[in-house]
Amino acid sequence: LGQEILFNEIDELKSVPLSIGKNNWGQLLKGKLIDLALQKIISLDDVKYIYQFITDEILRLPTV
Repeated sequence: LGQEILFNEIDELKSVPLSIGKNNWGQLLKGKLIDLALQKIISLDDVKYIYQFITDEILRLPTV
């Protein structure tokens, strides 16, 4: 179920026009991934891995 939700969220991003710019698209991706982590669908480690895999950038999240 978690993988299906993750796939649907990332698939939804495909419909976002690339004209919004790479930074804005990355922010949108971060928001979706962190929302999934807050819902406990995926872990923060998964968020970091997915973000880096898609954007080739390291996601630095504050530690609690």
